[in-house]
Amino acid sequence: MNVRYFLASPAGDILLGPAELDRPFKTAPRKDHPFLTLGDYFNALRDFLLDGHRLPDLLRTASCGTEAAPTPDRLLIRSEKHGAFYHIASLEIPGSPSLTRLALSTALSPEARSVQARECMVLNRLHEKFRLPYLPRVLSHGEAQAGSGERTAKISILVTEWFEGFHEWHVSGNQAQSPGKVLIWDDRQGRRPAGRAEMRRIIHEAARILTLYYDPARFHQILFWHHGAGDFIVGPGGREAEVRLTTARDYGPSPILRERKDADPMTALVYFFLEMTARIRVDRADGVGEPAFLEDSVLEEAVGGFLEALQIVKNRACCPDSDSVLSLLCAFTHEELCRLMEPLVSLWRNTDPGAWLMMVRHGESHLARLRLVLKGLRS
Repeated sequence: MNVRYFLASPAGDILLGPAELDRPFKTAPRKDHPFLTLGDYFNALRDFLLDGHRLPDLLRTASCGTEAAPTPDRLLIRSEKHGAFYHIASLEIPGSPSLTRLALSTALSPEARSVQARECMVLNRLHEKFRLPYLPRVLSHGEAQAGSGERTAKISILVTEWFEGFHEWHVSGNQAQSPGKVLIWDDRQGRRPAGRAEMRRIIHEAARILTLYYDPARFHQILFWHHGAGDFIVGPGGREAEVRLTTARDYGPSPILRERKDADPMTALVYFFLEMTARIRVDRADGVGEPAFLEDSVLEEAVGGFLEALQIVKNRACCPDSDSVLSLLCAFTHEELCRLMEPLVSLWRNTDPGAWLMMVRHGESHLARLRLVLKGLRS
């Protein structure tokens, strides 16, 4: 088996040789692992994939085939990015007619492995429950040993679909100097500015996807998603571009509803709407910088995506119809919306400081604009 290791780069893949693989493995941009090398990390991924019948089974499942595929003779494993919890790599099988890449998310710390196990369960649950194409399918989940001898570390590896041709996007640079400027992070052709129609499409689809996964009977929703983590990705197509969600870390009721067993479906849906339309505007400059707030114009698309999804799921148990929801939302005064938002924003101070800070700065104007958008849809 010929296995080659690469680092992904906008300038092209960087082939790693013995000297590069002997460097310390970084657990954060400026923090080396106590003993693991980059080669240890890649070799653990290789050993995991080649263990038993895992690779043929992965290929069969990924291609929705009924028989195990033959083991290929070449593998390309590429380090793609490092996140707060995971190290993301991809597996490419040259010459494969049915797939191009698979995603390999690796977790090292006990906390990260626990988060990954939960994420795996949630992804499987949402696929079984909704049968929607917006989240990646889980193909395998297990553990491997990285390193050798007495210097080894346990890592968890989650293998999922890779949404080929889809890319992260983020607000660029100093928002005060270039408000609303958004770049698509194309990992093959470099970063490019998103057109206004493309940006509106991304927000519309993100709101629609989140609402499609909302359970109005149990008040369950996808939790802890964030643009700053690159959770929503966009494919080619400009104003007709497709959007996907790379993961779902948890699924359940908003913390504000966990102690309110007597809440009615309409009240719960209002809280979901207010939380989603606020958080959907929050990003981080260049993906990792200071919190940023998307311009007011995206609110129209967020509301539109929400209402479109309600029309699609109107036959679900306990789902209020979109006209009734819109009428109720339009009936709230600005002061009433502020009072509804206050406990949500208070929760974010600890769970999502970036969203909390943005609402402290922009909450009043955000809700004023939201009311105008809602009123415009009723006129």
